Amino acid sequence: MHFSRLSMAILVAIALGVLFTVPSFGQQTSGQISGMVQDQQGAVVAAAQVSLMNQTQGALAGQMPTTAEGTFVFTPLQPGTYTLNVEASGFKKFIKTGIVLNTSDKLGLPPVSLELGSAEEKITVEASAVQLETVSAERSGVVTGNQMVDLALNGRNFTELMKTVAGVLPDSTANVNGQRTDQGNYMVDGATTMDSGNNGFGLYRLNTDAIA
Repeated sequence: MHFSRLSMAILVAIALGVLFTVPSFGQQTSGQISGMVQDQQGAVVAAAQVSLMNQTQGALAGQMPTTAEGTFVFTPLQPGTYTLNVEASGFKKFIKTGIVLNTSDKLGLPPVSLELGSAEEKITVEASAVQLETVSAERSGVVTGNQMVDLALNGRNFTELMKTVAGVLPDSTANVNGQRTDQGNYMVDGATTMDSGNNGFGLYRLNTDAIA
């Protein structure tokens, strides 16, 4: 009987441990691009063929038809510069270049307006230099490659570059928008470098030249 009670106590302890374990979700670096296709009268265009090219890699990132509501969503996407192509029967081909997707962005593009005409005819537009994220309340800051090269770093500590991003306190690179300094997370190639034993960032000491 004593052994049975001990076994039951162990099982209960394990069950409670599993029940109250808080899952840890890693930060994502990928993003998404979404939008809607319509005609010049504002009516949605269903089953239009939409493709997305990664200009940075020169490769097809995705292809799909629009839904019955005329919408499309490409996800997950790696940061880069993209070209959107839209084709539909009876309409001119639409091409939008220079769509810049930064880390974790969720870009909602302005509605694509197709013009009546032959598929051999093309309409090419360039994305605005300033693109607003309207899909999500999440916000991110990006340090460009030119900044990495041109800005001087004291001790070659790349975390000093975080101070160029809005919301980061100048006296602490780990304090963003007033959050606790131990609530951040550093990732390398999609894998966290956080030391879960002491909730610290002792594993992120990287060579500045290894960062893009």
